[in-house]
Amino acid sequence: RWSKKIKIKEIDNIPKLLDELSDIEFIEGRDVFVVEAWVKSSKSICVHIEIQPDKDPILCGAWEQVFEEDNISYKGAGPLMLSDTARDLLLREAEKLAQALKSQGAIGSFGPDFVITSQDEMSFPEDTCLLIELNARIPF
Repeated sequence: RWSKKIKIKEIDNIPKLLDELSDIEFIEGRDVFVVEAWVKSSKSICVHIEIQPDKDPILCGAWEQVFEEDNISYKGAGPLMLSDTARDLLLREAEKLAQALKSQGAIGSFGPDFVITSQDEMSFPEDTCLLIELNARIPF
C-alpha cells in the first residue's frame, strides 16, 4: 500500500500500526514511513518567490491550485479568489517565508504551497494560512 488515511483516534499503538502498514515487522533504521497531517482546506495556493543576490525578495504572484475530485491529483490553476482575511494572511506568511529564506542565504526561485483552512477544520481557525510544501524552481 502506498497511501493510507488514518484518523488520530485510530492510533493507539504506533509500532503495531507500522507493522500492519508494512505487512512485515517494521525495523527502525531500515524502514521508512512518511506521515503527513491532513488539514481540511478550502483553497490550495501556490506563490512564486524570486530571491536575487543583494536584493529584497520579490513575491511575483500567487494562484489557486485546482485538484481533481480526490483532492490529491493536480488538475490546473485558476485566479486567486480569497477572503480579505485569507489574502492578508497569505501575503504575510509568504513575506515571512521569503525573508527567512533570504536570511539563510537562499538565492533563486521558490514555489511554496499553502492551504487556507476551511470552516470545518477543527485544529485551526477558518482562513488560517498554512505552509505545506516548499518547492525549489529552476533558477532565475
